[in-house]
Amino acid sequence: MSSIASKASVPTDLTAGAWVADLLMGQPTLRIDKPRLTINSNGVVFGSGGLSHFIGAAEIENDQIKLSILSAKEYLCPTPIADQEEAFMRALGVARSYAVDAQRLLLFDDVGTTVASFDHLPPETPGQSSAAA
Repeated sequence: MSSIASKASVPTDLTAGAWVADLLMGQPTLRIDKPRLTINSNGVVFGSGGLSHFIGAAEIENDQIKLSILSAKEYLCPTPIADQEEAFMRALGVARSYAVDAQRLLLFDDVGTTVASFDHLPPETPGQSSAAA
């Protein structure tokens, strides 16, 4: 594939905001530094494993998904965060299908085992700020 765009357009239910992981490879995520995943409408994937950042590509057709990490900026992390980031990258690498609704994204491996689950984080609207004035 010559670019990072997917072969088909990405369903809009995947591209409206970010997804925050709460379960990776059967284990709950840490209470802080939760991994995040964003997939834009061109199939570009980016996010954070907690401290480290990545960018890649999503190939999506029907309920099938393949995520490829093209570049990652890794930071030295304390062991629990490093272990979580490793589980996150492993989950993204083995994901082959997904299910999504307005609030949850599930990624499954090639035998249908859930490898990651995410809560939806809606995009901020213009003028909206998470900081109090």
